[in-house]
Amino acid sequence: MNDKRFKELLEKALAGSITEEEEKELLQDYIKPETAEVFPFIQLACDHKYTPAYYHLGNMYKKGIGCEKSIYLAFVQWTISVQNGGRGFAEIGDCYRLGAGCVEQNFNEAMKYYQKAVDNDEPRFRGISPDEWLSIPDNLENDELYEEYFIDEDPDDDEDEDWDDETSFECRCCHCRILREDVEDPESDICDDCRYSGNELTRD
Repeated sequence: MNDKRFKELLEKALAGSITEEEEKELLQDYIKPETAEVFPFIQLACDHKYTPAYYHLGNMYKKGIGCEKSIYLAFVQWTISVQNGGRGFAEIGDCYRLGAGCVEQNFNEAMKYYQKAVDNDEPRFRGISPDEWLSIPDNLENDELYEEYFIDEDPDDDEDEDWDDETSFECRCCHCRILREDVEDPESDICDDCRYSGNELTRD
């Protein structure tokens, strides 16, 4: 992988001066492969707010490739992606369908995001309706997101913790339950992951 070439292409993309062929090279060589080797490039692209990279970073966290597996962080990256005009509605819908990524199972929310995936021409919904996808059992091989990917995880979760409003809060961005003592600004009701992403994540 050519670090210098990547930075050159990313700089052009952020400046809006990249050619079609150069952007294809950036995506095909440094973003879309979703391998451990390209994880640092995807992360750097996200740090510079290159919108297409957020979706793929979410996929990397979902699979645990080049990083520790975290559906919570995957959900955060997909949310940033869709809020900036990128892909990820289908994956967010999956989180609501399965009750994963620090959100409760909610089929109405899942259907809403699946419909947005249709409206935004996301590849999965070419040839299948949101209703059909919602009815697919979680254990079928043609389901892109197996249920074992979606452990209902909270990075700070502890069964013995007393999750009351004085000691914890629900992040108003990603809606994950967080202990106040574990964040820099406990009065802001925003977790550090959302704060560091530079985005205030909210559900529609």
